[in-house]
Order: sequence, then C-alpha cells, then structure tokens
Amino acid sequence: MKKAPRDNYTIQHKMRATKAMLFLLNRRQELTRLIIWAKEKEQSRQAKKYSFIQKSYQAQRDSTLQKLFLLRVRFPVQYWLARILHSISHLSSPNPVYYAGSASIYSRRGKTGNTISTSGKGAN
Repeated sequence: MKKAPRDNYTIQHKMRATKAMLFLLNRRQELTRLIIWAKEKEQSRQAKKYSFIQKSYQAQRDSTLQKLFLLRVRFPVQYWLARILHSISHLSSPNPVYYAGSASIYSRRGKTGNTISTSGKGAN
C-alpha cells in the first residue's frame, strides 16, 4: 500500500496561512457591513454615488472571497482554526454602533482648535 503524501508545509507556513485567513475573514465581514451601509444610503440619498460605492465594495469582497477560497483549499485545518478564532474575536468585540450625526464631531474638531500644537515651551 502506498502512503498518503504528507504536506510539506512547516509550522511557520501554517501559522502565516492562519493569520492570512483570519485577516481575510475580518475583511470579508467588514466589507459585508459596508455593502449593507451603501445599500441603505442608496435608498435614502444620491443613488448613483452610493451605487458605485456599493459595486466597489462588492468587487473587493469578491476578490477577498477568492483569496479565502484558495487558502481554504490549501490549508483546510487552518481554515477552521481561523474561523473559530474569528468567531471568538467577533463575540468578544462586536462591531461598534454609529449613531446618526456622530461623524460631525470629527468635522468640528479641526475648526474649534482642539488639535495638538507643536509651538510653545515643549517644542524642539
């Protein structure tokens, strides 16, 4: 009987693959959230602008899914490990909730002068 061929991947290759898959799973989740956001904005405001943004996010998500599929085929055990780690990460730190008007704080910050100044006694 012939023995099944062993994979020639080192532990370092497997850890890199797990890290890459974890990154891609997080990226896929974020792009999915952004696609949903763009769909909601498309219905409420400038449809053409947000339709383009949605298509851009969709293309990026498709590319991410292709990369994830290739890694999943090559490293099936590491894929499931990455999925478990991703699920734990998502449970421990869910996506933040942004309320309407919360971004206006950032646009006002520069106008009110709440920035760090390099002039004065402590500057070199």
